[in-house]
Parts: sequence; structure tokens; C-alpha cells
Amino acid sequence: AEQPGSTAISPAQQASPSDSPPALPANKRIATPLTAAELEAADLPAAGAAPAAAVAPAADAEVPKDTEELFPARHSAAQGPEELTEAEAFSRANQEALRGQIAPVRARFLDTAAANGWQVLYASEIAPIVHLANLTRSQLLDLAGNADIDAVYDASLPGGPALNVARPTQNMLPVANWGSYTGDGINVAVVEGERAADNNPYLTIVETRDTTRTRMWHPTMVSGIIASTHSTQRGLASDADVYNANGDDYSTVAALEAAMDWGSSRAVVLNNSFWAVNCGNTSTLQNIDRHMDYLVRYGYDLAVVASGNFRPNGCGGTTNYVTSPSKGYNALTVGNFDDGNTVSWTGDGMNSS
Repeated sequence: AEQPGSTAISPAQQASPSDSPPALPANKRIATPLTAAELEAADLPAAGAAPAAAVAPAADAEVPKDTEELFPARHSAAQGPEELTEAEAFSRANQEALRGQIAPVRARFLDTAAANGWQVLYASEIAPIVHLANLTRSQLLDLAGNADIDAVYDASLPGGPALNVARPTQNMLPVANWGSYTGDGINVAVVEGERAADNNPYLTIVETRDTTRTRMWHPTMVSGIIASTHSTQRGLASDADVYNANGDDYSTVAALEAAMDWGSSRAVVLNNSFWAVNCGNTSTLQNIDRHMDYLVRYGYDLAVVASGNFRPNGCGGTTNYVTSPSKGYNALTVGNFDDGNTVSWTGDGMNSS
């Protein structure tokens, strides 16, 4: 556990939300009860009281990287009252409810991390997960015995892109032409380790998470498959708004999971054409699978994840299982096939990757 981003933990069962957000139950199960002082500081209600709003972490907690405001102020007072659709208003209230549930135990854990000198790479505000780096064996054992922690994972394998392309052969043209399903009014987050080319004239990328990164071909192609406006090389949902939820060029899993949260706060559809954490040689759920599951179940997102289609160094050419983060119970996992670079189905077949 000496690699950056090598340890991911899921703290506190207390942070597991209700299945009926945004209203939060007062009798929610608590793994380790908060003290009276913590309840007061977090402005949380006593049992039977109305739910409280989200709060910030303790002032002396270590500030992890990538904890930018989930809902940035993109609307100024000069523009008049902000108008939200019913779905947008519900989504925003729901995410704030999730943040309110997680905030107290998150703050408490960050206080513990700061007191022990643990390096925090990322602490999610909307899912119960924290990434730590450079922990010793004894520190890991201490974490494993902490009542606030549900599980400890090795997250040292950062992953990489996964992609295969097609459009007419998927029979999307009849759907678009007959039903006018063009993606208008739908926000899609392209969650990847890399940055898309937001200067491409045929792409409408509303926002990029990290604009300091180099523009790369893989997220650009994925964005094009989704929403290209080219007259002949048109995307499947050319009128959709695309958000480039990019990480740190696959340096750490922590940044990938930060990108997942960022995308979830802006879009209802999360496109995940990448693999991470393991080589697909085990069916075991990983931290990133559970995180993706959480965003779907409690954030009401649609997470579409590539099942494989990769040949990374050190992993071999084929895998026996789908890769993470496509193993979650609530993710829509899609396989890849070889379309023979033709529109017809003749010669199509499953890829071996």
C-alpha cells in the first residue's frame, strides 16, 4: 500500500442513505452514534425531528484535493431567479440530502486522518468513500478495526480507456428519425481519466472538470459517438449537452472517482468508457464498483459502463470477467463487438477482448 491512491475505504454505514430521498428518515441506522457536540455542530436533528441540510467538514480537517463545489454558481443574481425544471430541482435537492447525511461522518474521519497524518487524496461529498495514500501495514490494520469503516480496498491500479465505435449498425438511425430522439435537454457526463477536445467544432462540451490536462483522442471520440453534430459522422444523441468529467490522465483511481462525483452533480447519464482497479480476472466487487452503484441507486443516475475492450500492459490480452467499474448491481454494463467497419450485420461478431 505504498502507491499513491493505493487505499480506498468506505467509511461509516451511517452514510448509507434512505431509498426515498430527498426526504431523510430520522430513524436511520447508525454504525457509530455521533456525539451531542457533533450533532449540534452539524445542525442535525434529534430522533423524530425534521432532516437537516448539508454542512461543511470541521475547520481543522485536512482538505483533500478535488473537493470542488459540486454545484458551482453558474447563475448570477443579475440574471434574475434561476429557473429549474422539476427533475433538476429534485436532483439538486437529492444530492444536497446525500451530502447532509455524509457530512458529519466525513468530517469526523477527516479529523482522524489529519490527527494521524494520513494523506487524503479524495474524500467524496456525495458517496461514502475516501482515498488514502502511502499507508503503513499497521495503519491499514487500524483502519480495518475502525467501526466507522465498512471496507478497505486496494486501489493502486489506476486503469485506462476502453472503446469500440459504431452507429448505423446499432440501428440508432431509425430510432432517431422515427421518434426524434436526439438527446435534446439531456445532460451526459463523459467520465474518463483524460480530457476531451472541447475545441472540436462538432462537439458541444458545456464544461470540463480539469482544463489543465492535455486534450486526448479517446474521450473526444467517445464524446463524438454520443453527441457529434457533424453532417455525416453524427452522434447517437447529437443534441445532448456533454460534460467532460475528466480525471488526472489515469494516474490515480481517486481522481477517477472524483470525476464520477463531478459528473453525477451535473448530468443524469454517466458514460464510463474506462477500466480501473483490476484486470478483470476476478468477479469481486471493487471500491469503484460500489461507488458507481451508489451514484445510481441514490443519485438516480444512469451509469453506462464498458464491460471490457482493453489490453493494458501487465493484464494480458483477454479477461474472464467484466472489468470495474462495470460490476455493480445498478450499472448498465455493455459489451463490445466487431462491426467489421460496415453498416450491415453480415460479418459482425463478438470481440475477444
